[in-house]
Amino acid sequence: MKKCYFITDQRYISSNNAEGGVKLCTVEFLNLFKVGYDVEVIEVKFRKDFAFKITAKLGVDAYNLYSEKEFLAKIEKIQVLEPTVFAFNMTQTMNLTKIVKQRFGNLAKVIMLSHGNDSGDFVHNFTRFNSSQPLLKRITSSYKLGNLLKKEASYKKDYIDLVLTVSPVEDAIEKWLNAKQTMMIPRVITATTIKHTPKRGRIGFIGDMTHHPNYYAIEAIANKLQQENIAVDFVLIGGGGETLPVKYPFIRYLGFLEEDDLRAEVGTWSFFLNLAFYYSRGVSTKLGKALGLGLPIISTAIGTRGYEWKEGQILVGNNPSEIVELIKSEAFDQQKIDEAIRQTELIAKSSPTHSQILNKLTPLIDSL
Repeated sequence: MKKCYFITDQRYISSNNAEGGVKLCTVEFLNLFKVGYDVEVIEVKFRKDFAFKITAKLGVDAYNLYSEKEFLAKIEKIQVLEPTVFAFNMTQTMNLTKIVKQRFGNLAKVIMLSHGNDSGDFVHNFTRFNSSQPLLKRITSSYKLGNLLKKEASYKKDYIDLVLTVSPVEDAIEKWLNAKQTMMIPRVITATTIKHTPKRGRIGFIGDMTHHPNYYAIEAIANKLQQENIAVDFVLIGGGGETLPVKYPFIRYLGFLEEDDLRAEVGTWSFFLNLAFYYSRGVSTKLGKALGLGLPIISTAIGTRGYEWKEGQILVGNNPSEIVELIKSEAFDQQKIDEAIRQTELIAKSSPTHSQILNKLTPLIDSL
């Protein structure tokens, strides 16, 4: 079996850290390579030196989160005598790709495992959510964006052989940023069985509400539900939603739940809401969770990007008004709820497996 070195921030594979989108994507990539390669994980940690702290404080850092010197020490005993895969988890590890190419040359097949468009997410953060920043912050943000784009384009031209992307949108962006080769890796659905006892009018959301796009989406839906005086029980699971029930009495915030408690709760939902109203970084790992649990789903079209299936349909609305119309027409009708559950089961069964994806990926890697 061929060797693969999987380079990742240790936080994303640690059992001590809570489950989140980055961790889920990391585990999916890791499991994908384990199907066809002898995988050795190399863990890296954030820099803590004074120079890095200054650049981070000023907001002018750009893909220099990890120490190249420390990484070189970790790989100095590795001997590469034949073409070998070095898979770098997340664009944030980009600066380390240079070390591998310089040390092993073309025998190193350097693959970047993208979790989404990092620089695009940065744009959203300082234009959509922090538009009234001080002048200095606006200047440093503009400088940082240019630096991010420049570094991405130069490293993909010089040191990275292949970028694995999470959706067609990001795939196109990577090509624009000088990626030599790209391939979209669709999400793999792991189906589990739960007991479905849906309560009509009970809808729910699972996610990190400290993440601006999630909080924004929930407020947009809640405002519309409140305006139309729709009698729903809106359940929120995850962090950061403590203040929402104060403003919206029909919201129940449960915080974080243990897996067994989570499954018991979501089994009572008439619909899971997968809310994404603009192209933030990456894909909705929440959708994969809901599909795996067999939940009835209402989603935005943007929220389904990065997923592939051959059978089944998801109810889709493209803005808060359309989502609320679907809630009104579907979430109070038991037959429609049952049909949505059946559609989810079809999707989960017809989604690609790790082996099927690797059968397409391996020839591409071999050709590098």
